[in-house]
Amino acid sequence: MFELPTAPVQHRARPRWPILVVTPVNVFRDPAAPELHPTVRRAAQLLIDADIPIIFIASSVVREPEHLQRELGIVHPYLSDGGTTLHIPYGYFGGGYAGAGTDWEMMTFVARGFGVEPPSGLQFLLQTYRIHRSDIVTIGFGVTSSDRFVLEHVDVPVIVRNRNIGQNQLQTSFPDAFVTHFEGPLGWGEAILGGLAYESDETGMMAVRL
Repeated sequence: MFELPTAPVQHRARPRWPILVVTPVNVFRDPAAPELHPTVRRAAQLLIDADIPIIFIASSVVREPEHLQRELGIVHPYLSDGGTTLHIPYGYFGGGYAGAGTDWEMMTFVARGFGVEPPSGLQFLLQTYRIHRSDIVTIGFGVTSSDRFVLEHVDVPVIVRNRNIGQNQLQTSFPDAFVTHFEGPLGWGEAILGGLAYESDETGMMAVRL
């Protein structure tokens, strides 16, 4: 699907992001699980070591992405309230969009009129990244139709399989999307790690490596 950099990452001043990963929180972490799945944590660390930002999208206004970022030891922009509110660490892009009195700047994207699609906070964020690095490759994850706004704005759409919901329409809308074999967080880890996530079990079949 895509290849992560194999050479050691050279730490230098921004801009430096080779790839950008956008993921809804509920794809990255099972809400019923107290901790991140080991495969997900390993995949996330691979991205972190390669200097690849993970952009979280939360369905509510709760700042769960900040909790995940603290757990992973990273600080990047994120979106809340279903993607309508964009949060950017102050000075992240070398400047500010608001006053310097807070750690996070917030932008709310609302409809400009009845029946008019609201401007996309994600689209604005991706455009901002591309201003700083035009060759950045964006990868986005989706499960349901509500994630369409993620898949339609990224270079590499990934549909995480879910056997409990109908995904035919989503797959039809994004025929070139990579569709995972596993579901939920395991599907997320599968897409990032690829063949590194699997090993042969005693039957000779490929099983996910924890």
